[in-house]
Amino acid sequence: MNERIKELYQQAHMVREYPLDDPMRGGNPPTVYWGGERSAEKFAELIVRECIAQCNDGDSRYFIATHFGVEE
Repeated sequence: MNERIKELYQQAHMVREYPLDDPMRGGNPPTVYWGGERSAEKFAELIVRECIAQCNDGDSRYFIATHFGVEE
C-alpha cells in the first residue's frame, strides 16, 4: 500500500488522546478506534476526494464527484 493510502486510512479512523495527567490514559499511548462502517465510508470518501483533486479537467472532477456522491 502506498504512503498516501496509509495516510488516508489513518485519517479515516478516530484517534483519542488523553492529556498525560488524565487518569483514563493510565500512561498508555494514543489509541486508534475503529468506527466500523463509518470509518470505512470515510476512508472511501477520502480516496474519492484524492482522485478528484488529481483531475485537471473540470468535467472529470464533476463526474467523479457525482458518480460517488461526494460534494467537492
